[in-house]
Amino acid sequence: MYDTVVAEVERDYVHVFEHEMGEVPDTEDGYVQYELFDGLRLDSPTDAFSNFSVRDALMAKANADDKFAFVLSNKIIHSVKEASDAGNFVQADLDALATAIHIQAMWEQAEKAVALAQIAIETAQEHDLKIPSIMDATRKIIMAQQMMGMDIPDLRSKMSKELTPALLADLDKE
Repeated sequence: MYDTVVAEVERDYVHVFEHEMGEVPDTEDGYVQYELFDGLRLDSPTDAFSNFSVRDALMAKANADDKFAFVLSNKIIHSVKEASDAGNFVQADLDALATAIHIQAMWEQAEKAVALAQIAIETAQEHDLKIPSIMDATRKIIMAQQMMGMDIPDLRSKMSKELTPALLADLDKE
């Protein structure tokens, strides 16, 4: 599942417009390095994000690669919105959305993460679903950053370097 999601995300890099560092536009939300003119849909099943080994390995990869994080989050958000609009939102969609929220928080997109978390909580209540445990970790990261000035880039880098080998080894056990 991990390899399938990674291949899908990397395949869709061709749809991403990447601004040169000196030409990055300034928007209300800050600087934008990557843009998509249309949202991308996740072709892989969202239950990949219900498997903690797969989810954690994908989050570690997203911590190491901002373009991967951008495309994966975009794909998840658009896919779960489609599922919600169609009335087909299930626990796996919520697990995927929680993953995207965590990725947003790790890339210091706290406002987006909080807005998505509110949607996730409301949707979970609407559909009688369980809030994924990663949401609590995400909340703590956002609070630590905002209240104590936690160095998120350093945390993201360390997590990626230190955890990735173990997370990938866990995938091989399955």
